[in-house]
Order: sequence, then structure tokens, then C-alpha cells
Amino acid sequence: MQCAFGKSKSKPDTGPVQRMSFHPLEIHQDEAEGFVVGCHLFFDFPQHPSLSRDFLTYAIEELPLKKNLLLPLIFGAGACIQAQVVLAEESIDSFNQMEEVSEITVTSSRIEMPLRQVATAISVIDRDELDLNSYSSLATVLRGEPGIGVSSNGGPGQNTTLRIRGEEGYRTLLLIDGVDVSDASSTQKGPLFQNFSASYDIERIEVLRGPQGFMYGADAGGVVNVITRGAEQGLGGQLHAETGGLGTDNFGANLYAGTDRADLSLAFSRFDTEGFNVQSADTLLADRDGSSNQTLHLKGQYEIQENLKAGLVYRNTELDYDYDGCFDSLTFSTVHQCVGANQQENLRLTLDYKQGKFGHSFSVSKADVERQNFSLDQLSFSAQSESTQTEYLGSYSLSDEDMLIYGLDYEDDEMSNNYGALGDRDQLGAFAEYQSRLGEAFYFTAGLRRDDNSDFGQHASGRVSGAYLIDLADQSSLKLRATFGT
Repeated sequence: MQCAFGKSKSKPDTGPVQRMSFHPLEIHQDEAEGFVVGCHLFFDFPQHPSLSRDFLTYAIEELPLKKNLLLPLIFGAGACIQAQVVLAEESIDSFNQMEEVSEITVTSSRIEMPLRQVATAISVIDRDELDLNSYSSLATVLRGEPGIGVSSNGGPGQNTTLRIRGEEGYRTLLLIDGVDVSDASSTQKGPLFQNFSASYDIERIEVLRGPQGFMYGADAGGVVNVITRGAEQGLGGQLHAETGGLGTDNFGANLYAGTDRADLSLAFSRFDTEGFNVQSADTLLADRDGSSNQTLHLKGQYEIQENLKAGLVYRNTELDYDYDGCFDSLTFSTVHQCVGANQQENLRLTLDYKQGKFGHSFSVSKADVERQNFSLDQLSFSAQSESTQTEYLGSYSLSDEDMLIYGLDYEDDEMSNNYGALGDRDQLGAFAEYQSRLGEAFYFTAGLRRDDNSDFGQHASGRVSGAYLIDLADQSSLKLRATFGT
């Protein structure tokens, strides 16, 4: 058994060891997150025979700084208790023999590129960092990133806006496994960040700052690309459960299975909180405004033949939340007995083919969003949208140092609401980018895009970027980069 006081990102020992260590703990309290007091129960079932072990992690994530002052005194300014029970008797040497590989990013140019070669402003949040912070919402995870501002009407489930470098929230593009999860039922199409929790199936998050209309269309003033865990060979899964203050519970499960030619992963999560009163003006009811989020995510791929793969992504999210400050549909007076419900369903099918110097990727996506608002238990507003996207992305390797990326995308959005409003918008775009490497230190890209929107007409955008690497001591390097885009 290994017991540790504090937070540590190191992996647990797998041999039969008995030791106790102490680590410093940074204590914080975030009422918006709901976890004034938190307990975390986590099970992991690795699928590989050589890793056949079960371990249990139990942690008191945060201590009640306001409700109970005795615990911080007892533990000396606070402590986090983490107990890890390792049932395996066999030591796993492979944990200490992992090779260092160059980190790969896919967001900048929509194809895999080493992060050190990317000249655009991009940051990556990995699974270790997500586990360390234990935030429950995607917006809260991103709040600490440079150049990002997050505003919310209250706690979890309340209307949330994320801005990148001061752009409007609707100009932030949110992708989950390549799926555009924007809501077209609003006046301005954009993501509903309150719908998305920081579930345990997330593997990494890539944040691309600055205008990215050249690669992703005119609405991309910045890109957040969420990549979920893929399945490995064999069968495995994970269970997690959390409970905390403000009546907060969070639990879920991940299951995955994989072979040489196919893999499938399924994740389910549910987050519930009683919340708190989000408006001080609500003195009559003065009730808690809670929320409930339920998410199902399915991802898989199948190798039809060599160099030809088909992929599937399906996601369903249901959010119910209470809020204050709505209007009585009869008297138009302000009331605080308000309920909202969002349901979002996304489906994406892909087909990837590689042959020689060419690479081709076709995809079709469909999104259905329904939003409803109730005041005094009566429907006050509802809106629906249906979006369809068809994309083609191609690449051609001109040489070992030069590559051409090109593509077409078509998008059609339809919306309606309970007041009889109808809307329909479509957009066709074409783009191309040239990438070049000069020697081992300089990387250059230049690209153009042309969009034809049924409402706003034609528009051209472009981007030029360059990066220069200077090797330093201890295998580190300094990167000088510059980007200009519209």
C-alpha cells in the first residue's frame, strides 16, 4: 500500500511497497465549481495482461475553508489525503522505459504536425493537468489559459461565454473529436459552453488563439479542439465518482475495446449540483439554482483495408438548469422561478485514405440542438436548429520539406423558434496552404481561403506564419514565431 498526503502527478508504484510521503498542497475554493468539499473515488481496469491490476484512489480534493476552520489547523494549512491501493504483485518496468516523443498537434492546419514546428499561438492541456485541477466544466479548465476570458451568469449549467483574445463568444469555434458543436438556433451561431463538462474521457485540449478564418471559416476567431481518449487493443474501462459541497455529485464510466483493425470507446458522465442563488435580487424565493448535465460520447474507427479507415463520432448532451431573472410570459414582469433545458445531438462520419504522397479525408456531420426556457412552469421560449456539414481535406507531399494542404467545406444551417421565426443559411468554402521547412530550424506556411455565404456574400481570408528554432543546452530550444492572419 502507498499512502501520500498532498497532490502528486507521479504514477503509483506497481510493486509491493509500503511507504508514506508528504507533498505541498495548494488549497483553493471555487463556489462556481460547486466543490467546497470534494471526495473522489476512482477505479481503473487496464486491459493489457501485463498490466492486470486494479487500483483504487480516494482523495479529499478540497477542504471547507469557510465552513470548518479546524481541518486546516489540524493538517497545517490544509492537506489532501490520497490513498492508492495497488493489488498487483508484479512490477511493471515499462513505466520507466517510455520513449520521449515529439508532441503532436492537429489544430493549426487540420493535419498532424509536431508542436515545435507550429508558428501559430497554440497551447495544449493534457490529461495529467486535467486530473491535477479536477475542474468539472470545460470553460473553467480553459479560464486559466493565456488570452482566454470566461463569463458566466452563475454556477455550473448557467449561460457561459468564452472569448479568445477579446473576440466575441460566438466567434469561438469548439470542436470535439473534429465535430463542430456550435448551436445554430441563436442569432449568432456559436458553442453553448455550459453544455460541456470536463469529463474523464478527455485526453487533451488544444487551444488555437487568434483569427483562424483561413482554415476554419469566418466564424473562427479562435479554436478549442477537444480530443477524447481512443481505445487501445483489448478490453478495458474506468469508473469515477465524485461528491462535494453544494449538493454536487459527478460520476461516469468509460469502456473501450480494440483489435488490430477496429476500436470503439464509449463514455458516459452525469453531473448534478444543487448550486447556489445566482442573483442577489432573488430575495423572495432565495432558492438554490442547480443544474444537471448528462453526456454520452461514442467514438470508433474501422480499417476497411490498408490505408483506408472509416470513423464514427456520436455525442448526446442533455442539460437542465435553474436560473433567475426571467420574464413572466403574461405580465412581462421579472420573476426568479426560471428553468432552462438544452439538448444537443451530434454525429460525424469520416473516411480517410492515404496512398503514396496523397492523403484524403471525407466527413459528413449533423447536429441537432433544442433549447427551451420556462418561467413560472410555463414555456416562454424554445428554439431548434439543424446543421449539416460536408468536408473534404486533402494533402500532397511535394518533397520531404514541402507539403500542400487543400480542402472544401459546405455548411447548411436551419433554425426555428416558437414565435414562428425561420432561418436558413449556407456557406461554401475552399482553402489551400503551403508548408515548407528550410533546413532543420525554419518553418514557413502561407495559405488562402474563399467563402461564399448566403447572407454575407463572398469573403477572402489568409494566413502567413513562420517559426525559427534555436537549440539550447539540455536538449531545450527557443522558438521565435510570427503569424499574420485575417
